[in-house]
Amino acid sequence: MSLVDTACVGQIGSLQLASLSPNTAIFNLVFQVFAFLGIATTSVFASKAARGVTAEEHSQQKQVCSTLMSNALTLAVVCGVLCTVVMELVPVTLLTWMGASPDMMSHALTYFRIRALACPAVMVMCVCQGAFLGQQDAWTPLKVFVAAGLINLVGDWYLILQAGTGVAGAAWATLFAQYAGALMFLVRTC
Repeated sequence: MSLVDTACVGQIGSLQLASLSPNTAIFNLVFQVFAFLGIATTSVFASKAARGVTAEEHSQQKQVCSTLMSNALTLAVVCGVLCTVVMELVPVTLLTWMGASPDMMSHALTYFRIRALACPAVMVMCVCQGAFLGQQDAWTPLKVFVAAGLINLVGDWYLILQAGTGVAGAAWATLFAQYAGALMFLVRTC
């Protein structure tokens, strides 16, 4: 989604475009640190699905997977909320560490503060993707990510290029797309 934001924000000005760079670095770092949520979920679900089981064992495994999914989603939300809180407490420091100059700080800070609110949604999407991949279903994550990407594209096009909201519009479009993706996953998970 950062690529779509970059393409649309690049249409309005180089300072706004430059303000996305430290943001992209921070969000990529944070989401990679928490990639273990999806990897562990994939591993657990795959190991449960790999065993040949009787109908009774299948019922027990389904209950275990349900509990594991509940725990993984809870952990994802907690980690996402904690990341959001930390990021909202020290945004200027984080952006400065990643190279944001004073002249771009207002744009970078606007994008950062809005986009940080999406951390729980991104981590929920990571867990759900892991659960589907662990069950050998790659189509569901593909469909969800394509839909979320299209939502972001349309949101960026409208908010940035039509409504003129600049980097704030890019952040809101991404935030909305990521929560929409998390909701799509959760609907398919239940």
